[in-house]
Amino acid sequence: MYYAAITVNTKPGMRFQGIEHLKKFSSWAKEKYNIPTEILGNMGGAIYQNHIVSRYESMAQLEEVYAKVLADPEYVEWFNEGKDLIVWGDARQAIYQVF
Repeated sequence: MYYAAITVNTKPGMRFQGIEHLKKFSSWAKEKYNIPTEILGNMGGAIYQNHIVSRYESMAQLEEVYAKVLADPEYVEWFNEGKDLIVWGDARQAIYQVF
């Protein structure tokens, strides 16, 4: 099993609006691609950092879903809607394997 975590920063003063925008993605990913996805927020320290965390059964599944999502016009629309809320240039991704 694998977890993909994308860390994004909300713009100053937009923390809660940014979280709501990320939650839209989480719901969309669950409904359209059947991928368990949660939004995690830091409770201390860098509270402007949030994490989109998705679970995959295999790397093949992760790669297949990523290709579909990145080509999906709904994703592009969602991404563009977030430009005033999220600092996309600061986004980081990590993939973790469960042992």
